[in-house]
Amino acid sequence: MSLLKRRLVIVVLVFVFVRIHCSQLYGNTHVGGNITQDSTWALSGSPYIFDSDVTVYNNACLIVEPEVTLELSNGHLYIGSGSSSGQIQANSVTFVGKGMYRKVKIDNSGGTITNCMLDSVYIWLENSSPT
Repeated sequence: MSLLKRRLVIVVLVFVFVRIHCSQLYGNTHVGGNITQDSTWALSGSPYIFDSDVTVYNNACLIVEPEVTLELSNGHLYIGSGSSSGQIQANSVTFVGKGMYRKVKIDNSGGTITNCMLDSVYIWLENSSPT
C-alpha cells in the first residue's frame, strides 16, 4: 500500500473515531422536574438522562425531535397530572429504562407517540386517548 493510501486510511479512521466519541460526549442532557411551558428536546442534546421524574402539565407540550434517546434512569415521564393536562409529540424516539422498568404515564392528556422504540419502558394510559 502506498504512503498516500495509508495516510488516507488513517485520516478516515481518525475522523470516524472522533465523530463517534464526540457525539457521545456532547449530548448528555440531565433532566428532572416540571415542564409547565412548551419545550423542545433537540437531537443535539440527546441522550436526555432522567435524574428524577419529569412531569409535563399546565397545558404545556413537550416536543421530542426524531432520533432522540430518552434514558429514564432515575425517573419516569408523566404527561399530565390529575386535572392538569399536558401533551407530548414524539416520532422515532427511543425510550430506554435503565436499571428497571420505567413508565411513560399519560394522564388526562394527549399527544402523539409514533414509530418509537421502547426498551424496558411501558406506556400507561389513564383517562387519555393519545394517537
